[in-house]
Amino acid sequence: MTKKATEVFDVWANDGSAEEMEDGHAGPVQVAVSQMDLLAGETILDLGCGNGWATRMLAGITSAPAIGIDGAPSMVERARQLSSDFPDITFEQASFEALPVESETIDRVFSMEALYYALDPAVVIAEIYRVLKSGGRTEIIVNFFRENKMTERWAEVLGVSMQWLGEDDWAELFRSAGFDLVETRRVADPKGPGREDEFAPEPWCPTWPEKVDFYEQGSLWVRAKKPGSSSG
Repeated sequence: MTKKATEVFDVWANDGSAEEMEDGHAGPVQVAVSQMDLLAGETILDLGCGNGWATRMLAGITSAPAIGIDGAPSMVERARQLSSDFPDITFEQASFEALPVESETIDRVFSMEALYYALDPAVVIAEIYRVLKSGGRTEIIVNFFRENKMTERWAEVLGVSMQWLGEDDWAELFRSAGFDLVETRRVADPKGPGREDEFAPEPWCPTWPEKVDFYEQGSLWVRAKKPGSSSG
C-alpha cells in the first residue's frame, strides 16, 4: 500500500533518520552552495527542510530571514528544536502546493531531495515562481532522476508515490512556469562511494557497481531565475 511521504518523514524525524539524511546530503549541498553566489541580505525559502540543517546553513551565509517548510509535522517540530539559536528562521508545516508565503517576498528558493514527492511538480514550481521576487532564483537538487538508473527502485522500496523525471523534464517544467536562465548541472558528492570491502547491500542499493554508478551520476541541480531585476 502506498503511504504518504509525510507519514514516512514523521517517523524519520523521531528515529534519527533526519540526522542521517543530513549526513548523506551535506556533501553535494555544500558543493552547490559554494557556487550559488549567495549575498548578504537574501531571504531564503527551504522547501522540504527536514530538521532544518540546510536552512540554518543558508541563513548563516545570508544573515537574513529564512523560512523552512516541510509537510511532516514532526520534522517541523524537530527543526524548531534544533534552531532555537536562530531567531530569524521560522519553520512551517504546509503543503508545497499552497505555500504560506506572501507573493514576491523571497530572494532564493532552495530544495534538497524533496520536489519529486509532489503529486504535481508543475503546481509546486508555479508556487515557487509566485513567492520569488523579480530576479529571484531557485536552486533545486535531487538524486531521484531518470539518468541515475539505480534510483528507479526507490519509490517501491519506500512505498511512496514519487515523480521519477529526467533532467530535461525538470528543466522544461521550470521553463514552462515562466523561469529563464534555466540550467542543469551535476553535483558530485566529495565523499564518493567509499570502499568496496566495506560495502553492505541494502534495499536502496543492492550491489557495489550500482553504488559506484550512483555517485558517478551525481546529484541533479536545477537552477532558474524569475525574470526581472533583483532588488537586492
